[in-house]
This record gives sequence, C-alpha cells and structure tokens, in this order.
Amino acid sequence: MYDLEYKTLYYTNNSLNEFCADLGIHHSSYKKHISKDSLFFNFFIISNILKIEAVPANLSYFEIRELIKKCIKESLDKLHLSYGKVIEVFDK
Repeated sequence: MYDLEYKTLYYTNNSLNEFCADLGIHHSSYKKHISKDSLFFNFFIISNILKIEAVPANLSYFEIRELIKKCIKESLDKLHLSYGKVIEVFDK
C-alpha cells in the first residue's frame, strides 16, 4: 500500500489474508482496487507490485489502520455533504 505518488510504502505483506486482517480491509475492497487500479479513499494506492524506489513509512500496522480509519471518516464526511440538502424547519 503506497501513497498517491508511489514514494511512500505504508504497508506490505506476502499474505493477502494477513494484509486484509492487519489493516481492516475487506477482501472484496482489496480486489476492486487492484483490478480497477483505483484509489483507496483518495489517499492510498493498493498494488501487488513492489516499487523498490518507495521509502518505507516505518509505521506499525496499528498506526496505519488508524490512518485508514481517519481517511475513511474524511471521505464519508465529504460524501455526506455532497448528497445533503439544506432544509428549514419551522415550528407550528
């Protein structure tokens, strides 16, 4: 798992099951991002190719998991705002 420019390697593992379990990512989400080469919450790139030039972030998987949760929350907050409508409530 990399940043958007493949400069920082956040996490790597030889086992798909451990990767998903350690980071709290569902298998279907992993497969979707690998097959479509799409961004993971507009902050990460999940790749099955090791980029040698990427610098390891030296974060524990717990710290990375917390970072992912933060990104998920920010992404969902933006999504909720885009679907919302302003309403006025008047007292009867």
